Amino acid sequence: MNRRFPFALQFSPLATSALLSAGVALLAGCESFYEGPTRTQTRSSYDQPYASTYDNRGTSGNSMQRVESTDGAQNAADRTSASTSTRSAAAGGAAAGSATRVQRDGDRTRYTMAYPTGDKDSSVMLVEKTLPSQVRLGQPFDYEIKVTNTTDATLDDVRIQEQTPEGLSVTASQPERQGQGADAGWQLGTLKPRESRTIKVSGKADKQGELGTCLFASYKPSLCAAVNVVNPQIKVTKIAPQQADICDNIEYRYTVTNIGSGSTERVIVREDLPEGLTTQDGRNQIVLDAGRIEAGQTKEGVVRLKASRAGSFAGRAVATGDGGLQAQTDDVTPRVTQPKLAVNIEGPENEYVNRPIAYRVTVTNEGDAPARDATIAVPIPASTKIANVGTEGRADRSAIQWNLGTLEPRASKTVTFNLTGTEAAALETSARVRATCAPEVTGVARTKVMTIAALLLEAVDLSDPVRVGENVVYRITVTNQGSGPDTNIRVTAKLPNEEQYVSARGSTEATADGQTVRFAPIPTLAAGRSVQWEMTVAAKQAGDVRFEVQLESDSLTKPGSKSEPTRLY
Repeated sequence: MNRRFPFALQFSPLATSALLSAGVALLAGCESFYEGPTRTQTRSSYDQPYASTYDNRGTSGNSMQRVESTDGAQNAADRTSASTSTRSAAAGGAAAGSATRVQRDGDRTRYTMAYPTGDKDSSVMLVEKTLPSQVRLGQPFDYEIKVTNTTDATLDDVRIQEQTPEGLSVTASQPERQGQGADAGWQLGTLKPRESRTIKVSGKADKQGELGTCLFASYKPSLCAAVNVVNPQIKVTKIAPQQADICDNIEYRYTVTNIGSGSTERVIVREDLPEGLTTQDGRNQIVLDAGRIEAGQTKEGVVRLKASRAGSFAGRAVATGDGGLQAQTDDVTPRVTQPKLAVNIEGPENEYVNRPIAYRVTVTNEGDAPARDATIAVPIPASTKIANVGTEGRADRSAIQWNLGTLEPRASKTVTFNLTGTEAAALETSARVRATCAPEVTGVARTKVMTIAALLLEAVDLSDPVRVGENVVYRITVTNQGSGPDTNIRVTAKLPNEEQYVSARGSTEATADGQTVRFAPIPTLAAGRSVQWEMTVAAKQAGDVRFEVQLESDSLTKPGSKSEPTRLY
């Protein structure tokens, strides 16, 4: 934190010592309130600029400074509404100079003082008090005190005290006024750089005449310094293949990271290699110089090794740095061996009859030796037919095949194909992968092929409009448009009040209960089949009516509905 106090260059050693002492006190200004009839003046002292004088002359107590009008022509007794004086003192030390400026704006007057130099640009604190130029006896009035930190430093323990004379009382304030008598005031605490606080005060005058109030301000400057404490820590990791072909290079990859705070110097990673494993130039020790590593920085090094025999090679690396820093990797044990294949076949868990079933087969050589002449074979499951084999697949009546060629270490190849289920079944689709010097591997995807019922509800009047007193026939049809049967099909019709049930015929019997007609359930409705009913009703009253039909079944999670409009006249 960088705090500056521009006033430090403005004073004699004695004044500066007093200012920086713990708890600097400031008498920011004395203002007068005038109660009663206004006295006519040719010129108000509030409209004149003010200056202050400062006389130290070796005194050790508080000093008083009289603020005078610059024209010198008016007598203090002739001023209209206020006389102003300014006092300032450092607690227990010498007084410091200050100046109060008075500005009148309409019916209010603002008193401003920059402390301690009197100049806002070189002072620490600006105190502004705005109050009415004249108040009425016994009537409440409001005024404000604004305190501003004019520096780029923080002021602590800022306090404003206000002395009020007999006959002038403070009735309320925000923030709340604390203390009594000469100690009454406001504790503002800390003022951040350039921060301002405003105190709103309500008062009442119980005495006629000029009533003067005085403000005191105090604060504590502070100088803070910090030292940056760092704690660098290093972490080292080692990555090596689990398996390697004896004919190929084995790659070790090291990473070292400063996971602490602050940089560290001269970081070195070392590993002693086991018998049978050397660097490309024949050395049996790995040394990597990482140098300086900043906090959060990671450096990486790669070393290529060759094996003179097959088998397992265990080992771990150690990283060291300045200040005794040390870290080591986990034990990594690559094994020199033949290529290793892995296959993964992906397909949906469920699909419907006559819908394409998309499969994806991925083959990976997880070893470090090339997998040569790799192939994939997918037998065609029963109850399916081939829909698509892609651009590289070859199909016959029993299987689909792909030639993958050579799969390099850690390489993968992916093929896709589509089958179509012809009936409900639990399919197991397998993919067999082979390569030279690699064991055969098989992957399986399981898919449930399902049927689905899709009911269509139709309701139509066979004549429209219908004269009152005549009958109208409604035809209700339910069709299964899906690929599988549906069960427990239930149909309910609801007649409008303007119609009356007469009769019904169709796939099942109808039962009327007032305006509601229920048809006996259909136990099973096969795919592609329909059921139908015709209901005859009488038109009793003219109107634009709606014939409502509701459909329910075991496959429907929510009822279906159909509304048929009919005009009765």
